[in-house]
Amino acid sequence: MRVLFEKGKQREFLEYCINKLNIDWNKLADKININRGSFKNYKFNTRISFAKFLEICNLINEKPEELLNQYNGKLTSNGVLSPRKQLGESRTKLHKINITYNNSNYKLDISKIKFDNFDNKKNTKLPHKITPQLAEEIGIHLGDGFLSNKRNDYRLKGNKLDEKEYYDLFIKKLYKDLYNLNISLKEFDSVYGFEMDSQALTEFKNKVIGLPRGSKTQNKIRIPYILKINDIQILT
Repeated sequence: MRVLFEKGKQREFLEYCINKLNIDWNKLADKININRGSFKNYKFNTRISFAKFLEICNLINEKPEELLNQYNGKLTSNGVLSPRKQLGESRTKLHKINITYNNSNYKLDISKIKFDNFDNKKNTKLPHKITPQLAEEIGIHLGDGFLSNKRNDYRLKGNKLDEKEYYDLFIKKLYKDLYNLNISLKEFDSVYGFEMDSQALTEFKNKVIGLPRGSKTQNKIRIPYILKINDIQILT
């Protein structure tokens, strides 16, 4: 996960932080544990890792979402198609990517999915086709999600120590965009995320996408067949 700035805005953001901390570029590089020489290239780049962005926000004691708005920053996936030179790396060429999948069907059949009272009240929407955004959400589910095999219960939770901002700034918007759901995020014992009782969402994930219900330790988790499509953005 990275923050993508408009041209020149990343430098403005970093110079603002340096001035507020009353330090120079080298000192800021040391504080966030980046090689000094590499960090100087950040003046001319348009991307910075989300983790480092959060470190800097914490250093200057300002809210990440406010700084994103102020400097026109957007969260983006790393993506294999991103120019590596923009990430401060010396490598300029990528290996050729060979896709062996022949499937090119993006359509999803949601005609048999049932919507319960929760879904009707919240006006839950379901995607009609595979998109890069949906593919990413499925990947997030494979890592942090849980689908109950007894109830219409879906849970998504991450580490509350270093993933709260990721859930607040990215995942909350993702579920609104994909499903029209305003998720309520909160802290649990050692994790941060949400729980939801939605028949439409759980049936969609299980019956349409092909994600298994129950414990992931008992089920062999695989990339769903429906994602094995001849599309580099989907696979990325």
